[in-house]
Amino acid sequence: MESKLKIYPSGFFGSSVNPQTLPLDLISKAKQLFNNALITKVSPYTASLDVIELWSTVVNDDAEYRTFEFKENILKYALTAFGTDRLMDWINAQLESPEWSIHHSKWIDETIMFVYGGVRREFSHNNWITLLTAGNNTTTDRVISPILKAYLFNRSLLENKSNSSIKQFILSWVRQPGGIDDLIASLNVLYGKR
Repeated sequence: MESKLKIYPSGFFGSSVNPQTLPLDLISKAKQLFNNALITKVSPYTASLDVIELWSTVVNDDAEYRTFEFKENILKYALTAFGTDRLMDWINAQLESPEWSIHHSKWIDETIMFVYGGVRREFSHNNWITLLTAGNNTTTDRVISPILKAYLFNRSLLENKSNSSIKQFILSWVRQPGGIDDLIASLNVLYGKR
């Protein structure tokens, strides 16, 4: 695993060099919500400020969202967000994560099927935001799933996708119908705030 990675609130590893939020003060949040100090710790997981800003533009349906420049900003951020140069390096980092769960495995499978097969997602991004969290995950087997094997290591395919760079992976992602929208929603799932 590369040293430039950190765990995000989703439980996924990503770049540690992008601007981050401050750690969430759970005591302050508890006081705001319950007017008492039921929660007594600070969450160590920070979110990406860039994703928060990009996602805010999307959910507010700002006119900027429909511009070429905004789509370009999504791509620029995505190229650095994963924190690795190669897709398999990123996937292998996830397998080593102390937060690795069945949900993390399924999200990666669903994403790979969308990016390389055009298969519609089974769960919405809002579902994934709820399912993917850091802390208190029950870890699962740290193996390459059958779906990853089929899509990334299938020798009958014209291109061995297991050697894909993050750049090639993102290019395949945005070539899918609705790909740029799926990419920004996925960046929010991976690196946005909870």
